[in-house]
Amino acid sequence: MIHVGGIGDFILACPAIQALAWEGSVTLVGYPERLQLAVEVGIAQGVYSLDAIGFDSVFNQPNERLRKVLAEMDRIVVWMRDEDGKIQNTLVSLTEAEVLVFPGLPPEDYNRHASTYYTECLGLPEQPPFQANVAKAETVYDIVIHPGSGGENKNWPLENFEALAEAFVEAGREVSWCLGPAERERMERIPTGRVMECETLSDLASALATAQHYIGNDSGITHLAAMLGVSTTALFSVTNPLVWGPRGAQVSIVEQGACG
Repeated sequence: MIHVGGIGDFILACPAIQALAWEGSVTLVGYPERLQLAVEVGIAQGVYSLDAIGFDSVFNQPNERLRKVLAEMDRIVVWMRDEDGKIQNTLVSLTEAEVLVFPGLPPEDYNRHASTYYTECLGLPEQPPFQANVAKAETVYDIVIHPGSGGENKNWPLENFEALAEAFVEAGREVSWCLGPAERERMERIPTGRVMECETLSDLASALATAQHYIGNDSGITHLAAMLGVSTTALFSVTNPLVWGPRGAQVSIVEQGACG
């Protein structure tokens, strides 16, 4: 399976990946720093980067690396836009495996949950939310706040997160901030609490798994917290939570207009 979407998109595809894993071994291709998590939670057996298999050569002259990897596969699923059919036609010409190519995201007018889109494309029945078990970090976290996302228009105002953190501290709770490069640049200082230091997505998953509660925007990290079974509050504004809401046993979705 070739998947090059964001962290959240990948997590929403995990129910489909798990269903495929029940049928046989799954190898993932894309960004290893994200996809490796699927190996660690047991729904994939291996991960390649796009460069490692020479995938770019599909658009020109397919190289030997690509041919060799494809020869080992019974089914190839590609989540990419392929409006001219170049990817589909080239892969079909290189292998006798079943080749399935779909857009990486559901259509804009899609009105079911995005995780259902991935299973529908593969002809699979709807799957329950995927819940992952990971080894928990030694450091235990209380309240984790992630104030960012992949789009600025999806973010609750930073000052609101800061005020929320102060209220938690005043109530005797401990606040930790989960910050990516963009959030570190936006925040001149961390007003209340500490910053989580995680080098990889797997490290972050282990840390989040210890949290008592997580609060964040519509982001990949929010989907990660939900997938780990953490009590999660997800703040939504411009995206539709019926399609993009994180799925998990302890998820509460708040539309931002309702929280200021």
